[in-house]
Amino acid sequence: AIESGDTEFSLEDTEGERGSTDVRAFAGLYWMCDWGGISGPFASLEEAADAVLAMAVDQDCPGFYSAASGALPDDFIASRSTKLVKVGKTFVINGTVYLRTKAGLGHQ
Repeated sequence: AIESGDTEFSLEDTEGERGSTDVRAFAGLYWMCDWGGISGPFASLEEAADAVLAMAVDQDCPGFYSAASGALPDDFIASRSTKLVKVGKTFVINGTVYLRTKAGLGHQ
C-alpha cells in the first residue's frame, strides 16, 4: 500500500534502475522506497529526503546518481547533493541542470 502513495521526492541513479530511491507519502507520513524495500516512517518530507541524500553520500560513489526531484526547493536538494557529483560534471535538480564546481552545485 505504501508504494501506491504519491511520490514526493526521487533520487535517480545514472542507469535509472536499482539505485533509484523514492520518498512516498502514505497515511500522513513519508516512506523511503527502493529496490531493497521500504524504510521509515519519517515525519516530514524534508527529513525523508535528507535521509535519502545522506545515505547516498555515505555510499561514496560520485557520479552514480544523475538527478533529484521533488516538492522541495532546489537549494535544499543542492546543498545535500554536492558530494554525489564529481567536479566538472552535471546533476539535474527539479529539471534544472547544475554544474559541480569546487564551491558546490550551481546553475549551468
